[in-house]
Amino acid sequence: MKIFDRPGFPNPARIRIVLAEKGFEPQVEFVSVDLIGAEHKQPAFLEKNPSGVLPVLQLDDGTYISEATAIPNISTISTAIHGSPARRRRKRPSST
Repeated sequence: MKIFDRPGFPNPARIRIVLAEKGFEPQVEFVSVDLIGAEHKQPAFLEKNPSGVLPVLQLDDGTYISEATAIPNISTISTAIHGSPARRRRKRPSST
């Protein structure tokens, strides 16, 4: 899982705080985006997020989530790291 952000900016900072509080920070690769150099307005970044804003969460399956209010949602983060609740249930050994 990757977070495209810029340290010190408000919305990316909120994401980092939530990840740190939930203990997920070590499991995330942070990719710093050069806002001064307008990297967020280049075609490669706009493919990830057409609105060209930060932060952007890239899930392991290649899905991008760019809504800053949705990224901190613990179910989004937990699903990205641990898989869906249904997938976790399938992995549990049978108790019979």
